Parts: sequence; structure tokens; C-alpha cells
Amino acid sequence: MDDDGPRLLRGTPELPPNCVALTFDDGPGPRSAELARMLRDEGVPATFFVLGESVERFGHVLDTYRDCGHVIGLHADRHRPFRSVEHAAGELRRCAERVSAYLGDTVWFRPPDGRGDWQVPGFAGPVGWHAQGRDWDMTDRHGQTVDACVDAITRSLIRRRGGIVLLHDYAASTELSPVGLTEADLDLRVIEITKSLIERLRGAGFSFVGLPEPGAARTSEPLVGAGAGGELAAGAPSVPARGAGVPGASEDLQNLRLFRTTAKASEDLQNLRLFRTTAKAAGGILDVVMPIRVGGDGPLLFCAPPMVGLSWCYLALLPHVDARYPLYGLQARGL
Repeated sequence: MDDDGPRLLRGTPELPPNCVALTFDDGPGPRSAELARMLRDEGVPATFFVLGESVERFGHVLDTYRDCGHVIGLHADRHRPFRSVEHAAGELRRCAERVSAYLGDTVWFRPPDGRGDWQVPGFAGPVGWHAQGRDWDMTDRHGQTVDACVDAITRSLIRRRGGIVLLHDYAASTELSPVGLTEADLDLRVIEITKSLIERLRGAGFSFVGLPEPGAARTSEPLVGAGAGGELAAGAPSVPARGAGVPGASEDLQNLRLFRTTAKASEDLQNLRLFRTTAKAAGGILDVVMPIRVGGDGPLLFCAPPMVGLSWCYLALLPHVDARYPLYGLQARGL
């Protein structure tokens, strides 16, 4: 996973203001039972999105999850990005078969790495998140710290008055093997992170809640202008077609197309990646929504360069746009 910030998938449930829901991916693992008991003792409910390959080794922890009052959701059977609704359904079904005794009538799911914003018949979701602190970089020994992780999550939740937190209580073996890591290489600090986070958030006035029941949950709206798989809807603003040349920055700036969306879309778009295979726009393939300047209380401004690859024109644009407006850009590559 390489994205920072929130990822609001279309099935992400909404929480009451000043409430926080803790969610944990990729488990169960060797510290998951201790984590579940600590959360119970703190009076904090949690949702564990379990992975089939982790259940193979630590399936006994499922009893502890349940006995401590936590909810079990589904992640996948193997930690691979979902390629389609059919692929997602197969992965979720195989995972559900492993843990069927612990599931309710309808179960929440979260796709691996949050990639694959498709609703899957028979399952509730997909569930995204509002805050995370790159805890996986600490697990993989890539330099993150407990304090930095907790600080990042706390800042995000204070800014938006609560939300869903993404954490990890294990790491998938299908992710470790390709990079030459084993379980012995992991630095599992999820309990230290969670204890510190609970203390910080309670001190900031937040309450902890579980995810709402799937049937009663209000969910996040899909991306403005995008369909279920990420395709731009008919009539949505598109990337301008390729030009015949690059006369100069001033002409490029005049050719930039800007359009506004709602303040809600600003949050939805902030760090959202769109799938290359489905997000097609005129004159090229939309690769990514790129934050140029975040913050401000004005409506989001969303721009596209007149030529593929002219990211420098975004920088030239900044002095000409009022600082009240959050500014985002399209990165595209030609057909």
C-alpha cells in the first residue's frame, strides 16, 4: 500500500460526529488475541477484517475476537488486489467459508489495500477509512514510529471530527515473500499504537464506536462523476484532448480547464487513485488525482493540463488561484 490519507470507498459507513471506529486488517496474527483483550478492557469495540491466509495459521484467535465482543469482517482469502467484481466475490466467499461460524447474516468487507471500489452481492461494503498512520511501514521496519503513526491519525480525526481508522494486526505472507521478508522480520507494534491512540483520542473528546450494522448504515457517496468501477460518467468533465504544440506557459494556463465540485468531493478526492483500466477520459487515460494544494474553505478546484505530462503548469497555476480554494490536478498519459 503506497497511498497516504483517507480512502472513502462507496460502501464506507458514516459515523456520528466526534466518534471513532477502529478497524484492523490482515489478521489474525500472533498479537491479535492480546490486542482484542486490551480493547475489551478499554471498552473499545473494533472490527477485524480477517484474511484467509492468516486464519490458516491463527484461526484460534477468532474465538477471542468474538468472546471480547468485536466484529469480524472480511478482507480476502489471499492478499491480492481485486481485479473485478467476480474476482472479489470469489475471494470473499472463500474467506467467508473459513470463518462462517463467526459471521452474521450480512458482513462488512474491505478489499486488500482498499483497491477495488465495487459493491459485491451478498456482502456489505466496500469499507474504506478516514485516517491511517502508515503503520505497515513500522511493521516492515521502513522507519515509521509509534508516535508518528498516532500523531498522523489524531490530526486527521480532529480535522474531520472523527471517522474510521485503518490499522493492521498482522502482515500478509503474500506481501512479505515478494520483498524477501519473513515473519521474524516484522515489528508488530499494533498494541502500543492502539493504546496510545485510545489515550490521545479520549483526551481530545472522541468516543469509540463499532461500525454500524450493515443494513442500517448510511454510506459515503460515490466519487463525483464516476461510476461503480471508476469510469467517468457521461457528461462529466474530461481531460482536454492533446494540443498541437506547447507555445508557452501563459498559453497553457489560459487553456487549463477548471471545474468545481462540492466540499464533500474534496475529501473524497484528496488521495484517491482511479483505476487505469476503467477511468478513461477524452485524449488519454486518467492515471491519478493529484493533490496540488489542500486546505482552505472554498470549493474544490479541479484542473487538467492542456498537454499530457505538463505537471509543471500546475506549479505555475498556484500564484493565480486564491488560497481559499483547495486545488487538485489530473495526471494523464496519452493513448
